[in-house]
Amino acid sequence: MGGSAPRRDCHLPVETTSFVDRRSELAEGRELLARARLVTLTGPGGVGKTRLAGRIAARVARAFPDGVRFVHLSGLRDPALVPFTVAAALGLHDYSDRPALDTLAERLRDRRLLLVVDNCEHLLRACADLAAALLHGTTGVRLLTTSRHRLGLTEEHLLDVRPLPVPDPDGDLSAADGYPALALFADRAAAVAPGFRLTAANRASVARLCRRLDGLPLAIELAAVRMRVLDVDQLLQRLDDRYHLLTSGSPTVPLRHQTLRAAVDWSHELCDEVEQVVWARLSVLPGSFDLETAEAVCGDAGERATACSAPAAPVLLASGDSAPAASVLPVSGDSAPAAPVLLASGDSAPRPPVDAHPPRDSATRSAHDPGEAHYLADRVGQRDGHLSSDRAASREAYVPADRVGHGEGHLSPDRAASREAHLPADRVGRWVDEGPGVQGAELPGGVEGAEPLERGRVGAAGAQHTPPLHPHDVLEAVAGLVDKSVLSRETGPAGTVRYRLLDTLRDYGLERLKARPGEERATRIRLRDWMQQRAATCEREWFGPGQPQIVTRLRADQDNLRAALDFSLTAPGEAPAALRLAGTLWFHWHACGAPREGRYWLDRALEANPAPTRERARALWAAALLAGCPEDLTRGRHRAEQARDLAHRLGDAAEAAHAEYVVGVIRLFSDDLTGALDHFRAGVDRGRVPGQHLSLVGLDRVELACALCFLGRADEAIAVCEETRRLCAEHGERWVLSYVERMLALAHTVKGDWRQAERHGREALRLKLAVHDVLGMGLTLDLLARIAAERGAHDRAALLLGGADRAWADVDRSRWGSAALNSTRRGSEERARRTLGRTAFRQAYDRGAALALTDLVAHALRDKVSARRPVSPSGEPDPSPASATHSPADAPPTAGRTHPPHGPAESSPPPPHGTAASLPSSPPGSAASPPPSPPGPAGCPSPRSSFMAAPLDAVRLTRREAQVAELVAEGLANQQIADRLVISRRTAEGHVERILSKLGFSNRSQIAAWVTAQR
Repeated sequence: MGGSAPRRDCHLPVETTSFVDRRSELAEGRELLARARLVTLTGPGGVGKTRLAGRIAARVARAFPDGVRFVHLSGLRDPALVPFTVAAALGLHDYSDRPALDTLAERLRDRRLLLVVDNCEHLLRACADLAAALLHGTTGVRLLTTSRHRLGLTEEHLLDVRPLPVPDPDGDLSAADGYPALALFADRAAAVAPGFRLTAANRASVARLCRRLDGLPLAIELAAVRMRVLDVDQLLQRLDDRYHLLTSGSPTVPLRHQTLRAAVDWSHELCDEVEQVVWARLSVLPGSFDLETAEAVCGDAGERATACSAPAAPVLLASGDSAPAASVLPVSGDSAPAAPVLLASGDSAPRPPVDAHPPRDSATRSAHDPGEAHYLADRVGQRDGHLSSDRAASREAYVPADRVGHGEGHLSPDRAASREAHLPADRVGRWVDEGPGVQGAELPGGVEGAEPLERGRVGAAGAQHTPPLHPHDVLEAVAGLVDKSVLSRETGPAGTVRYRLLDTLRDYGLERLKARPGEERATRIRLRDWMQQRAATCEREWFGPGQPQIVTRLRADQDNLRAALDFSLTAPGEAPAALRLAGTLWFHWHACGAPREGRYWLDRALEANPAPTRERARALWAAALLAGCPEDLTRGRHRAEQARDLAHRLGDAAEAAHAEYVVGVIRLFSDDLTGALDHFRAGVDRGRVPGQHLSLVGLDRVELACALCFLGRADEAIAVCEETRRLCAEHGERWVLSYVERMLALAHTVKGDWRQAERHGREALRLKLAVHDVLGMGLTLDLLARIAAERGAHDRAALLLGGADRAWADVDRSRWGSAALNSTRRGSEERARRTLGRTAFRQAYDRGAALALTDLVAHALRDKVSARRPVSPSGEPDPSPASATHSPADAPPTAGRTHPPHGPAESSPPPPHGTAASLPSSPPGSAASPPPSPPGPAGCPSPRSSFMAAPLDAVRLTRREAQVAELVAEGLANQQIADRLVISRRTAEGHVERILSKLGFSNRSQIAAWVTAQR
């Protein structure tokens, strides 16, 4: 394994429909990328630039040892976020205060990869700056961009993406089947009208239709959907009517733009009224979204948005008791009791009682509260018995005669089946009420002062009226929009169902939304409040077994969170909500490796909200936590002290405790070890404050143990760590636990007990792999290299050092260079180089640096301490001897190694933040888990699990899934797996999706590392 080449990760969008042949463009794109480092695909909207870019990238992927990354910019509006978005797509975590583009170029300086940047036209200047920085600051990075306009750099090579060629409908059509435009129409028409194919009788009509649509793929796809209810000639006739009507008034608009506009307008007209409203409201969502988000953003009934302003559920203390309601800091940042909440509609409503159920999103409802079964009712095909009469009438305007009438009473069986095919499995046949007072509530749908809206086309004379939408109306409309190809359905993390509006259709919907007085602001408020509610739910559940799901959920919602924050900071009177949301996401910025973006939003929100509130206190310490690790310790200390003083003035003990933690972190990172020890000792002795977040309670103890280790007081550090392990085990938590295990490894290193140090170091590495804590993996690999060097395994030490540097390259190691850390690193490296010799050391180091991180971790876990190490019923690791041996590393440890870890022979502390790192990407029971703990409350899953510490069958993979997992670990693609097992490709894909879902993983590399660790 040591000599394996780096894994070529090819992260490209999954294609859910067939790709129409563009042989000449594919060939030209490959040729351009072979001789140019910046290639831009240009062309009008709807011409197929994104799909073509993905295909070109897939064709050339083998030429890039460091892989291919695809960056979506369609959901971005703020140019300042472009570097952060690219860094996130590359898996890089920026902890620096340097210019973001400089940092990005430095990290990629020696990489050989292809970066595909999609939809640059609305961020041309920022994309040009990005391209320039990477072209001038790296040697092996190439860029393939898509845009309606060129970037304008001299190095740029252009590939004009033209509409699909169409044959002359009045000419010889004997070879018409080979034209991509006709093939595209036939393929999409067959999807909605099974049995449709090109024949001698319909070729001329299809050719005429495609010519009328100028060969634009998006327009052709939208038209083909109509084949469900019309034949080709009827479709052509109606399109001609619409085309003449909709394009007759704009002679200055390019013909292709008129054609696409006509096609989109027609699709809009064929939607019923509620679908039109939902289309418009969904346009405020720049990223993909789940059904619950669609219901919250589009629905009027119940105004879910107000839920995020309700008092939060009391934070559960480690003892299991809940703090008094008056003492608990509401996650939303509001104090309780408070003034009535302003609804998105502009009306006020009283807060729910304190003992009301807190707002929860779908994941919480379905996974943790079986008692909510009484909310379930028939959701698809019944819809409370009947469609409303106005919707039925609207449907009949375009439904064939043989289907008219099905809109009344029940949906027709074929339509219900069609709808169910697009819905998440857990939503078929039922609908989930959001709680008391939601279904059937009579609440206004617009904002205060908005003019009433009436039915009809937007822009027609007179106002328009939109009836209040209930969640089940939104569900039905979403299914209808999927049917009409307005919404695309895609697979989200762990197999969840998400939806997306294509850019052209989102722009169209936003135009319609803005034409409805007051609608845009009201819809954006609903989006912002829903994001606040979801963030608050995630924060409440962060210290628990659901960390991996929380991470994937927030990452999937990243574009929508940005939209919510941007709206709040730019709309008059909304700035306090931005401060609340940015502060609620402290754990996301800190643990997900997004400190730069977190500081960006927190700085803007703090500047816009100078009033002394508890939201400001929280934002201050969160910003200090993110700024404490870079060089700007002075500003971090100042902000942390400001937060502490403000919290004391407000009488908020929990926020004061949070701020005190950050003050101590900065003291520790400033090498004030004695001061940090006294600080954290005082905090731990004080005990938990009501409302204090348990993650920060745990990190207080981790930092205390760190200071003790640095001062050579290893036994005291071990005692603190064991207590913290029990706290983590009680809640099924693993992010803090991974640092506890690393601190135990460090403490045993101080004592010279290399066997125990290595055991805990490996356990820490398993946990960090499970939560994808890249920074923590770098720290732990450094420590394991130190242990290997002490045991005489210098070749292994050099390999681990090379791999650790691969991890450090993703987080900017120089930013974390305390004196102890750097001297430790230099000491281990110098000892291994001196023993092996310069050449042998470099060879081993290069082997480690060439490994993908997951392969490196699997390699580090293979020796001595088995991944199947049993766990005792008490939750402690089985004390029985480890089974494997350690070749040269079994040399006796150096005697007398009990000095404080300041010298060149000692390892470093973890980041004083406690763990600024990338977030969990696996669920309870995945790649690594905390020791078992007692079952949770009735109806809730127990937090116990030890996935990496259990045999493969302990995770309940079926025999076939286990076979597929082994083949994934061998590097086989889905088609190769299908060929090997003699199954269809679709079946193989299904097995891989189920494995990812069961393990809580997000990519195949994690499956490979997990399988390797089981062997």
